[in-house]
Amino acid sequence: KLMSEGIKTVHIPMHGFYDIYSLIKLVYFLKKFKPDIVRGYLTRGAFYAGLAAKFVDIPSVGSAHSTNTWKHFKWVDKIITVSDAVNIFLKSKGYQEERLIRIYNGVDIKPKNIEDRIKIRQELGIAENEVVFGMISRIIHDKGHDIALEAFVKAGRPGKLVIVGDYNTDFGDFLMQKVEELNLNGYVIWTGQKDDVFPYLTSFDVFLAPSRREAMSLSIIEAMGMGLPIIGSKVGGNPEQIEHGKNGFLFTSENAEEMGQYMKILENDKDMRMRFGEYSKEKYLSTFSGDIFYRNVLNVFEDLIKEKKYGKN
Repeated sequence: KLMSEGIKTVHIPMHGFYDIYSLIKLVYFLKKFKPDIVRGYLTRGAFYAGLAAKFVDIPSVGSAHSTNTWKHFKWVDKIITVSDAVNIFLKSKGYQEERLIRIYNGVDIKPKNIEDRIKIRQELGIAENEVVFGMISRIIHDKGHDIALEAFVKAGRPGKLVIVGDYNTDFGDFLMQKVEELNLNGYVIWTGQKDDVFPYLTSFDVFLAPSRREAMSLSIIEAMGMGLPIIGSKVGGNPEQIEHGKNGFLFTSENAEEMGQYMKILENDKDMRMRFGEYSKEKYLSTFSGDIFYRNVLNVFEDLIKEKKYGKN
């Protein structure tokens, strides 16, 4: 993607977590090109970016996207955390508060197109008056698809449940068997992996996020940007995105009974779905848009460069 945009790109593949050869290549690259700042994503990215930057005295920023990894951020000058939940977690592991900067993920949203809704529903065999509950995520245990299936049954099989993602996994096989066991054939629709998810979001009426673990869900941000009400679990950063009773409902993690109750409420109350969806859109625009994210990250870069150059005030 970078090369297709004409951006000069140097590819340094990493072989295992500790790769001295690639670290040397990275240090050489930094000495040659002299960037103003080095950014490392996730654990390994932050580890290599911070360590290499120390060799050439360039400021560095890491990004923490998880509530269960923490060991390798020690070399970077600042750590951008994607949620308060990640911030609290890293502080509990001994990281100083002044090194942690919470910046919510931001996403650019495509304009909502009613024609997409009609087209996707026709392709999937869904009637316009049917309520569609949808999930978009990796199909893995952490995302809680099995909880959504159980909740859908407890809600009385309300409408259709559309699952977007690559189901050719061991967990996907498990879910397929669960659909059979719960007599959900005809109610659950699998779309497979989709590079452009926005037409599918347009076809949804309610977005589901029953994750067992979640730092800051990009899918929820996308759903908010498309004006959808959301039912999500009370884990990680979800409560920072979903305001209970305002743009959706939060349920106790693993509690399919509670989740099902909220699904039933939203199935039967179109006006509530509309109100929640409008609030989701407002919250996206005020907090989670791509423009806000870009500005916040650039501010961190600029402040750190000044601090490195002129020292702390």
